[in-house]
Amino acid sequence: MQQPPAVHSPVWLIGPGALGCALAQKFSESNLVRLIGPRPPVDSAFHHYWCGPELPSNEAPEWIWLTCKSASISSTLTKLRTVRLPPTTLLVAPQNGFGVSEELEQHLLPLAWARTAVWFGAKFEDSRLSVSAPPHRITVAGSEKLSDRLSSSGFTVEQIHDRDAAHLLEWKKGFTSLALNGLLALEGHPNGKLCESPDLQAQARTLQAEAFQVFHALGLSGITPEEAWLDLLRTARETALNRNSMLQDLEAGRPLELPRLNGWLLKKSAPLQLHLPSHHRLVAQLEARANSLQPKR
Repeated sequence: MQQPPAVHSPVWLIGPGALGCALAQKFSESNLVRLIGPRPPVDSAFHHYWCGPELPSNEAPEWIWLTCKSASISSTLTKLRTVRLPPTTLLVAPQNGFGVSEELEQHLLPLAWARTAVWFGAKFEDSRLSVSAPPHRITVAGSEKLSDRLSSSGFTVEQIHDRDAAHLLEWKKGFTSLALNGLLALEGHPNGKLCESPDLQAQARTLQAEAFQVFHALGLSGITPEEAWLDLLRTARETALNRNSMLQDLEAGRPLELPRLNGWLLKKSAPLQLHLPSHHRLVAQLEARANSLQPKR
């Protein structure tokens, strides 16, 4: 007789957006899933996972996965300090955004933490969750146990073992996001358009080349321009129909994640006396577009 799958401790997903729901769908096969956030998921099929904005006070979660926007990490970490959590709980940091690993180190939470980069696309389409076709790739830095569990849940997992793995992963994901998200948001196209347009590819290569100036000036290594470019093309190809998160935010009139992406890069470049004209232009154009889409008072 076949044994039912083992049920592990709860998983808290803080941020019930498309990515949170995509992960909940996978984890619910072996974990009690909690989606935590101020508003219920857009897809009503996930409403039974939602437990409101407050952290459950009577649970010992196995993981706390921050699928919220990186802009809200500071307030989320502050809230986590108010809850008594077992030392075995693993905090999984937001997968997108610069400066997150540094902020986690500064908060000194009494929890082990890991960083991940999610490379597949997820979105709500006609109020229903839509996830890009496999492979559903996730890169993990900081926890082999998490890598094993993700693999057993059906994800394609890459593990980074470098001493500075979390910071390296931040840049690995960042080189794609810096060159893809804002550019495609400004053009209003899904990610796959990059694979079809030599002009967009040329712009993306320039954005990555400027980002590497900062990467090297900070004394960092471990990623080559060719590796970053192949990551970008692979992501664009595997998520061809996905409208990236910055494009979705722009269309919905939500704040853009520029302060954690291209804006962060510009802030870092200033004291290094580096000039990044393509990133300056992109940020200015995106801010102007966002302002033009705001409702007139």
